[in-house]
Amino acid sequence: MLKICTASAVGAVLATCSVGQADLTGNYSNDFSLATTPWSTYEGNHHGTSYITTHNGNSDLQLVSDGAPGTQGTWDTGSYYFAGKSITSFSASFDFSFNTNGNGGLGDGFSFLFGNMTDMTGNRWQGGEGGVQAMYQDGQGMAIGFDTYGGDSVKANWGSQTIAESIPIGTEWWDYANKGSYDNALVDQGNIIVNWSINLGLQVLIDWGGDPIDGYWTAIETGFFTWPGGYDMTDWSFGFAGRNGGIDNDILIDNLNIDYTYIPAPGAIAVLGMGIFAGTRRRRH
Repeated sequence: MLKICTASAVGAVLATCSVGQADLTGNYSNDFSLATTPWSTYEGNHHGTSYITTHNGNSDLQLVSDGAPGTQGTWDTGSYYFAGKSITSFSASFDFSFNTNGNGGLGDGFSFLFGNMTDMTGNRWQGGEGGVQAMYQDGQGMAIGFDTYGGDSVKANWGSQTIAESIPIGTEWWDYANKGSYDNALVDQGNIIVNWSINLGLQVLIDWGGDPIDGYWTAIETGFFTWPGGYDMTDWSFGFAGRNGGIDNDILIDNLNIDYTYIPAPGAIAVLGMGIFAGTRRRRH
């Protein structure tokens, strides 16, 4: 029998949890429609050039911008929803697109982050397709990097080390994920799914959206990133980091949804007991 914890919605950010016989389950979702000032604890943390764009009634996370070379932007969920939790698996999905306004190529890329981001002071927030300095300096943390310049591949990084990498992707980033106008980039997006389990490993799936092939391409599927004996991921959270080098473009993210399982830290079990809120399509062949 599942025990349903109190659910809470703050604008368009929603988190729920339920108690099972083993790990607990939770959900985090964000459509980035909360563009309030100041940015609140519940809506995440922006670093560098990251902000919420509300152009023409849309609402997306924008990490870096076209016309702004040599910039970096990072956003993280904050610790509110994940404090006192050691995550044991997750299935994350999000929409993405690039925009160059019809000029030039794509810049460096971006990454999906999972790690301890409670301290993003100094240069720890800085990063891009390889993750963030916080993970480099700590020697731990997962960054799924989407390299759109040069290597044109997907990399799974732990700390500062690349553990798994896809084959070179080719022109899909440019042909399908890049848009010729800002308005088009906000409404015509691809989708990425990142599945991870402490027992099974990592899977990364990409649908470029406007491509002529139905379904998702399996970029990475690896048994690495497993710790069957357990691994303490207490207070780890999620985020994105993007950067522009000499070549620049908009990087847009929307509709982040994360289903996850976790083990509560000892101090959090009593809180849960009080009933207080804590926070595929077909695979491409």
